Amino acid sequence: MVKKLIIILIFSNLLLTGCHKIFYESPMPKESKIITELPKSFLGKFLEIHFGENSVEGQFKTVSKISDKRYLVETEDVIFIDSLNWVNQNMSLIKKVDFKNNTLEIFTNGKIYIKELADTLSSKPKRKEYELDFKEGYFYEEFYGNELDEASKRKCQLRLKNGKYYLNIEYFKKYWMTSRVEKKERKLILNTTNFSLQDEHKIRYEQLKTKYNFEEIRFEGNRGLDWNYYLANSDDAEMEKILNEDFFVGFIWHKVNTESKKWKFIPIGIIILLSLIFHFHRKKKRKTTENIA
Repeated sequence: MVKKLIIILIFSNLLLTGCHKIFYESPMPKESKIITELPKSFLGKFLEIHFGENSVEGQFKTVSKISDKRYLVETEDVIFIDSLNWVNQNMSLIKKVDFKNNTLEIFTNGKIYIKELADTLSSKPKRKEYELDFKEGYFYEEFYGNELDEASKRKCQLRLKNGKYYLNIEYFKKYWMTSRVEKKERKLILNTTNFSLQDEHKIRYEQLKTKYNFEEIRFEGNRGLDWNYYLANSDDAEMEKILNEDFFVGFIWHKVNTESKKWKFIPIGIIILLSLIFHFHRKKKRKTTENIA
């Protein structure tokens, strides 16, 4: 019997609408290698950019290793441009936002605005978002202060295939959600089967539902919630096709160069130090010469 996967409609923290998630009956891909360490290129500070016609927001994601095979993901919400300020300045609509050399390049109709990372209108305190323990095989997604919420503890597994990493998290003590992470230059591309089901997406979703033969199923304990569940074939090749659908467009994490500003001051410091040494050397030499005379 071909294994199946599940889609669940849940609340999205990025959109004010529900979203579906796809789950598998086993960690995916099935034909892959289990990994217990994140690559070093996945560690550090990243920027995830979100923008609209008149606003630019973002999330700084800091990924750090806190102990053997244990990692923490922290998030800081920031606003670079808000709609009111943008409209009041009669700026044209934002078409695209890129991140290069630690600066935001904001493209409008015929003009590019450059904004430094420090040029934030507002930011929220950094918060703990996820903790991954690959040694014990657990994932945590809720915290109270600095303490882990054991109720949010779920089994997790990291797999590697063809240079792509797949994070699997168990739900309902039976099904697994899979997210894919690829590294491209200084970016991490994250594709997940989390998707919004806003009105403009419903037709496209119905097409995918038919294409992949999703079958609706029900679970006890979810009555009264506007959640829908679907079953689909859990084949490695088909999973890749699903993740590659434009419907599941991925998030981009841009690597932030946290050392660039520190290095700027080193040459200046050296120049100042050499100037002071030269100055005192000249002063001492002049004083010695005067004493001889």
